[in-house]
Amino acid sequence: MTMQNLDVSFVQMVTGRFVPIVEAMTQLMEDMSKLLPVSPQEDFELEGLQPYRLVTDVRGSLECAVNDCLKPAIRIMTEVRDQTEEGAARGWRKPDKT
Repeated sequence: MTMQNLDVSFVQMVTGRFVPIVEAMTQLMEDMSKLLPVSPQEDFELEGLQPYRLVTDVRGSLECAVNDCLKPAIRIMTEVRDQTEEGAARGWRKPDKT
């Protein structure tokens, strides 16, 4: 099987098209998390004094997915979409000769 090289501008364009989709998914997951009822025992559950109820576990999973995965992915994908040759080379300096 042979692999074809992709043009970086094509990858940037495709990545850019995914940004609003992932942003919409993120917003939907945030909204669902906020609209879930709060367990009457949530304080005890979060402190480990009682086992989690399903609603607490689901809300926590949604919040983790948004904050730990989706928001960083949006940031990275936006950087990929917007990166330039000049930006990529920023911070590089010629090594000192020894």
